[in-house]
Amino acid sequence: MKDNQVGGLVRSIATIRANHSCAWETATLVNDIFQTLLLLLLAYVLTLTVSFLYYAVLWQRLALTPPQALYMAQGAAAGAGTAAAVAWASGAAVAEGAERADAAAAALLLAARGFPAAEREAQLLLAQRRAQRVRFTAGGLFPLDLRFFVSWFGTVAAYLVVVVQFTPPLATAGESPLIANCSTARKE
Repeated sequence: MKDNQVGGLVRSIATIRANHSCAWETATLVNDIFQTLLLLLLAYVLTLTVSFLYYAVLWQRLALTPPQALYMAQGAAAGAGTAAAVAWASGAAVAEGAERADAAAAALLLAARGFPAAEREAQLLLAQRRAQRVRFTAGGLFPLDLRFFVSWFGTVAAYLVVVVQFTPPLATAGESPLIANCSTARKE
């Protein structure tokens, strides 16, 4: 490579570093703006989903009509879908950005091999990439990705197992305890 080509390579690596900084600052700004909203949304969805599933299990045991339990299960599925969509979108955006940056950095390192000024700029770019990893978080408490959704799903499933195991069975197979209590109260 000639000196003017090396200078062009150094300038393009410096431009990529500047663009990476700008993209990182933009992603950080988006995260700062929406992280509290996402935390509140996910807390609301988690609470709503667990309560929907609890009442679906309870109403199933109370022998109420199946559509009522089905409506609660549908609400829980909608909540789980919302949490999955947020986790997937956040994780996909971060993964796509990291994949593109890794490909660009690998190409730059190959092109800069043997030229100290270009290698130094490429090393600065890689150090900047390692130091400034983009993550979307919920209130800064946990990263939003599919690992979050899997742990959330496991928590809800464990809660349901506990509810089903410790809910007492009905007094008689075909009678609801609420109806049984009402009929005995009237006789007295």
